[in-house]
Amino acid sequence: MLKKRTILENEARGNLNKRGHLPTILLFIVALFLVLTAWFTFIGFKSENQTRADGIADLVFDFETDSAYIPAVFERIVERAIVKADKSNFRNSFETEFLKIAERVDSVSEASGNFFGKIRIGNKAKNRLNDGYELTENGEIYTLEIKDVFVNVKNGNNEIKKRFDLSVIFTKDGLVRS
Repeated sequence: MLKKRTILENEARGNLNKRGHLPTILLFIVALFLVLTAWFTFIGFKSENQTRADGIADLVFDFETDSAYIPAVFERIVERAIVKADKSNFRNSFETEFLKIAERVDSVSEASGNFFGKIRIGNKAKNRLNDGYELTENGEIYTLEIKDVFVNVKNGNNEIKKRFDLSVIFTKDGLVRS
């Protein structure tokens, strides 16, 4: 009882042992340091992942753009070549115009892949590489095919590659829509 009474008397007078406040203050400082460290770690981790995600999003966007661009520009080049081709010597003048227009488009295009390369190689029937495009004629109907075209997009260590065939059917008057 004596000890209890002494503690109560000291407490009433404000003479308690104040050595316990230093560890409490140090505990608060260490806890604050840990919270701040965790907070900066989360911020840094999030921005690193966001950078990776942005890179992958850019890669997918470029891939989707090129995948849609190549077939669209193929049809547009064929349409322009049909309009410019001489109707009396259609097949030869069409091929000449097709190559000229594709060369002009290639000079300003940023599409990745081998589409324009296949056109530059020329008609399969006229080259030794057995590559390029194939133009077939069935009466008044022409078919232009480019096989094994690919779109290849890279961003850092990531890469997406897609292979496909292109084909368009047309006459001297324009594309045949199905």
